Amino acid sequence: PNQNSRKIIVRFLNYADKVSVMTNAKYLKGKNIFISNDYPTEILQRQKALRPLLKAARSIDPKAVIQDDQIRFKGTLHTIDSIQNIINTNNIGLQESNNNLLFSGEYTPVSNFYHCKLSDENSTFNSAEQLYQFKRATSLQQPDIAREILKADTPYQALIIGRSIKSPPEWLQTTGIALMTDTLNTKLQQVPKFSQQLKQHRNKKFVEASSNAFWGSGVPMSSPKATESAGWKGHN
Repeated sequence: PNQNSRKIIVRFLNYADKVSVMTNAKYLKGKNIFISNDYPTEILQRQKALRPLLKAARSIDPKAVIQDDQIRFKGTLHTIDSIQNIINTNNIGLQESNNNLLFSGEYTPVSNFYHCKLSDENSTFNSAEQLYQFKRATSLQQPDIAREILKADTPYQALIIGRSIKSPPEWLQTTGIALMTDTLNTKLQQVPKFSQQLKQHRNKKFVEASSNAFWGSGVPMSSPKATESAGWKGHN
């Protein structure tokens, strides 16, 4: 698209008309005109998270596609959680580099964004990230935010809500690390795939390849310099 291009939102009164337009959109290839569904931000985020899974799914079913915020695999729609019970996702988001094992995303069990059921604080959580953010809000006596975090459907939603938590600068270095340790111990006890992956790569140093300069390396996995430890700015 050039500087003069602009988006046009079209609302159809007849669903069949929309299907016809989307079906024939392929004939616009090469004409600098693009047609796509106008999804809300939450759906777009879920679709982005599904793309690595789609690649793994297509190795089994070449016709697998993303449909809204699910994957159609062998003729059946699957959520992020259900598709992981069918295809092997353990190595998605992993990259070995010398003695380091870089990880990123929500499909490898060592990631806090990995979808898994955790029970703690008399509540159930969908990931270590949601549990940690809940612990943060509770520890800092911000119950309204804690309740919103409990409602989060995905780890990324929990993270976004958690960004509104107010804490003193020194809190993260002390209480924050202690709460993260508690969170990971809970995950270690309740998620067998997590402990299995740790044992499988016991001789490696686990590095979160993300732009987070405290918990991660400070360099995202998508960067060509992700494996260059000399350029890591984070504490990991």
